[in-house]
Amino acid sequence: MKNIFIGYIFLLSPAFVYADEMVYKLSAPLPAGSGEGTQVSTFIQYIGYLFPFLLFLASILALVMFTLGAIQYMFSEGASGNQGGKEKMTSAILGLLLAAGSVIMLETINPELINLKIDTQNLPETAMPDVP
Repeated sequence: MKNIFIGYIFLLSPAFVYADEMVYKLSAPLPAGSGEGTQVSTFIQYIGYLFPFLLFLASILALVMFTLGAIQYMFSEGASGNQGGKEKMTSAILGLLLAAGSVIMLETINPELINLKIDTQNLPETAMPDVP
C-alpha cells in the first residue's frame, strides 16, 4: 500500500510543477454557483471551484446516512438494531458538524484560507539542488 502511494506521488508530481502554465478545458463544468467553472488556468482555481461542491456533497451524504439510520432505527425489532440506527444517525450528525466546524474554523482564522487566492506569479525563484 505504501509503494502504491509513493508511486502516485511520483506520477503526479510533474503535473504540479507545470500547473500554472496550462489552461485546462474541463469536460463537464464544476458547480461553481455563478455559471463559471468550464475553464481553469491553475490547480488552485480548480480546488477553489471544487471546495464548495465537496461541502455540498458532504451535507448530502450526511442527510442520506441520517435517513438510513432513522429507517434502520424505526424498523428494527431488537435493541441491537436500534443501537445500529442510533450510531448511524449520530455518526452522520458528527460528520456534518466536523465538515461545518472546519469551514467555520478556517473562516475565523483567516477568510483567505477558504478563497484560495494564492498569487504564484510573484513567488521568489528557488534553485533546485543538484542531485549527484
